[in-house]
Amino acid sequence: MGRSQPGATEPVTRSRLIVLVTVAALAAAVAMLGGAFRGSSAPDARAASPSRSVDARPDAGLAVGDTATLVAQLQGRLRADPRDAKGYTMLGLAYQQRARETGDPTYYPRSERALRRALQLAPGDALTIGGLGSLALSRHRFREALTLGRRSLRLAPESARTYGVIGDALIELGRYDEAFRAFDTMAQLKPSLGAYARVSYARELLGRPQDAIAAMRLAVESAANQPEATAWARVQLGKLYWSVGKLGAAAGEYRGALATFPGYAYAFDGLAQVNAARGHTRRAIALETRAVDAIPLPQFVGLL
Repeated sequence: MGRSQPGATEPVTRSRLIVLVTVAALAAAVAMLGGAFRGSSAPDARAASPSRSVDARPDAGLAVGDTATLVAQLQGRLRADPRDAKGYTMLGLAYQQRARETGDPTYYPRSERALRRALQLAPGDALTIGGLGSLALSRHRFREALTLGRRSLRLAPESARTYGVIGDALIELGRYDEAFRAFDTMAQLKPSLGAYARVSYARELLGRPQDAIAAMRLAVESAANQPEATAWARVQLGKLYWSVGKLGAAAGEYRGALATFPGYAYAFDGLAQVNAARGHTRRAIALETRAVDAIPLPQFVGLL
């Protein structure tokens, strides 16, 4: 669930939520909704040893590293076995990750083709249906995403990531209380980047930026060893610092994102905003130009 792009501070719309996305709930140790959204400290969440997999930003249950290589490997696997339903599902999810990393929307129809093929081979697979729900979110088809998420949940009631899809769709449909309950359940089932990021976003919507910052710090920690996911989480944390006037802290997160994932357009955009706010206009223009050159999103072009 994203705040800014991505994920998206840009407007409180899907672009803020995804890409949450990406895009987050508290921790498995936190008891129901009141627990997840009540306090800013989360010692139990840390003790729960969050999973290192990414649920919200990359929408999958696949480990994210060199996604381009992963795509190539999956394509080779499917050439060898064209009836590998699981391979098609993972390829569809990997295409969605590539779309987030590159800003190239042509990966979305590729994702749909792969996921539809997987369903032909294995009808009723919960992960595949959930992947189609994530794809619908990326395309701003929120009611469709909600329908697919609920369908997936009926097949796999203990799937944390499916609660993320459902909650994201509910947020975009303005059904906040239901969304927060979904995020809380996600947090209880599996603390992760996706869960922490959603809790952070919910707290931000509730007007509690310091609590949102605390949850997003946990998201950064749980994204360890996943460069794009770490960069995304650090940009979201930077945006939260920006929202409370902590420009130095925001800039530090954006620079950290670039160190982790060089060329990350959203970090260039964040640094451009910091420099513009400080009156360093030429530097801001140079940074925003790099963001536009990487991914010519309307908000980047508008700021430039």
